[in-house]
Amino acid sequence: MEKRGNFKTKRRKEGFVILLVIIPCILVLGMAAMFVAGISGQYTGVNSKNNSAGGDQIAYNDQVDCSGVANVPSKYMSWVKDAASKYLGGDDALLIALVQNESGWDPHAKNISSSTHAVGLGQFQPGSARGWPEFVGGDDKHGMVWPTGKVYDGMPPADDTRFDAKRSIYAAAHYLSSTAKLHNGDYFMGYEKNYHGGSYGATARKKMEEYYAKVRKGCTVLFGAADGNATGVVRVDTRYITFRSADIRMMPQAAQDFNAMAEDFNRISGRKLDIVSMFRSRAQQISMCGTVVNGRCSRSSEVAPPGKSMHEAGLAVDIGLATSGRARSSQGLTRAQYEQFKAAASRHRFAVNNGSGGRYGVSESWHFDYIGLKDKYWYGPTLANAIKSANGSPSNAS
Repeated sequence: MEKRGNFKTKRRKEGFVILLVIIPCILVLGMAAMFVAGISGQYTGVNSKNNSAGGDQIAYNDQVDCSGVANVPSKYMSWVKDAASKYLGGDDALLIALVQNESGWDPHAKNISSSTHAVGLGQFQPGSARGWPEFVGGDDKHGMVWPTGKVYDGMPPADDTRFDAKRSIYAAAHYLSSTAKLHNGDYFMGYEKNYHGGSYGATARKKMEEYYAKVRKGCTVLFGAADGNATGVVRVDTRYITFRSADIRMMPQAAQDFNAMAEDFNRISGRKLDIVSMFRSRAQQISMCGTVVNGRCSRSSEVAPPGKSMHEAGLAVDIGLATSGRARSSQGLTRAQYEQFKAAASRHRFAVNNGSGGRYGVSESWHFDYIGLKDKYWYGPTLANAIKSANGSPSNAS
């Protein structure tokens, strides 16, 4: 009996030792699995960061990759686009480059070497921040009323509204716009002399210009196109058209129907269709528009603000007319040929700009939108209204 009792005691001890070995192994394996899941983007508990005073959690892997220049959390992009549309003529790259230069897109960035404590995405100092409704609350006079917020002197606590990513993005765009007005619309000069200022203003400007060029070249996710290299557009058939410098590309379904329309028109009229404009990159639209004042382009009332043109979406074409106006062309359509073309266009899901009423020679009578998509292609919030408009009543400018 004594031996048997000793045997049981020995077994219990051995079992206890085995448990001591197995349990830590299980814990280690579990932690390892969590770590692997975390770095693969499946475990956001480790891979996230609070990026606003309100406590929003945004995973680091949920980013918009701007050609290795700026990794912008994708949640911010709708704010970037809207703020740029309100204040910077729709030039998203300007705002991205500015914030990259100021804070590297870290909403908690603090300039601890500065006695004025510039913080947040836009690196606003307390004094300047209090001058903007985005931080302290009020009507920004551009369609938004901001809730009351606090801005502190010294090293600020977490509820300082400069740490709020949305407020900081809109304020940065608003401020940069105001500085540009002091320098004949030159955003980079405004940034150097006023936004950044100080003895390092010129150096900061040079860096921002470098970021801007890189973002403009590589961040195709911003526009659906970047400087002429669109995502998804294809070249149309050239057998039934003439063109000079126009970028003759459209989205695939639109291009297919355009080709059929051009052939149809050639059959009934015996002539080729002269193309004045088709696809435009965001940079081209900005160049044609100039600055945006009260929602209108400074260089031409016949040009839509950047982000609101169907040409940017690869869903529009301007044809040449044998009359006066922006689409005047030596190879343009006569009045009779124009009526033939309108009939062909309607058969292939293209509609003339509604502002012209389809009257030959009237402003924008040369502009035709493709209306056969019903939001199949999506170019983000800045083109949402334009695409929706093209499915019903196209906008009055191109």
